[in-house]
Amino acid sequence: MERFSQLPDVEAVIRLPILPQEYDDPIFSLKLDVFITSNLPDYSQRKDLIPDAKFFEASRRKPKDRFFWNNLPVHVEYKLCRQWEELMTLIKQSDFHWDGSTYPLFRMAEGIVLKDVSGWIHRQKDALYNLPGSFFVVHLGLLRDRLEHLTSDLAIATYLKDNVMFEMTMGKYLETLTEAWFTMEKSFMPPFDQIQTRLKQLEYLPEGAWGVLDVLTRPNIDLDRRLEVAKKATYNVG
Repeated sequence: MERFSQLPDVEAVIRLPILPQEYDDPIFSLKLDVFITSNLPDYSQRKDLIPDAKFFEASRRKPKDRFFWNNLPVHVEYKLCRQWEELMTLIKQSDFHWDGSTYPLFRMAEGIVLKDVSGWIHRQKDALYNLPGSFFVVHLGLLRDRLEHLTSDLAIATYLKDNVMFEMTMGKYLETLTEAWFTMEKSFMPPFDQIQTRLKQLEYLPEGAWGVLDVLTRPNIDLDRRLEVAKKATYNVG
């Protein structure tokens, strides 16, 4: 935390929660979100902040860095507090459509607080814990529409016997379906490597959910069977 405190106007730092089994996982990484009240640091500032980092990489699309520190893989995202506040203002509107995954909301809601200068990060967490029910209703409707569209694409791929199209569509379908299950329980989408564990922690899952996932993820099952299961799973959302 001392390293990040060297940057001007750092308000808060949180890390993504880590499941116990992940510490021994070869793809494990420490994921941090650094919230800043002024301008985001540029590439040179971020790199100079951790001079002993190895294999430093910076995203070209946003201020997100990856590096090894003491042999630990670390991923850092720098975010503006005011942009998050603007987003929360929109989310609280009853007709707001969240166009995308709620994973960023998971990061904030479930993130472990490492630094909180003024209590700002705890206020954002409280706001997420008390979202209006309309947010989840509207978002579930959007996910259901997306599932119906993806099911149509699966049907086209099945008719054409296009395995590449089918598998690419199925990946999007699985992501949307599992997020819908979390949304039905007023939960946010976790990272992919935590989905199975966190699904087991939900109070409610549609009947046969694990059987659905088993069929949809087994490549030795023919496309027609997987398509039929996807159709039924889509119908049962909501």
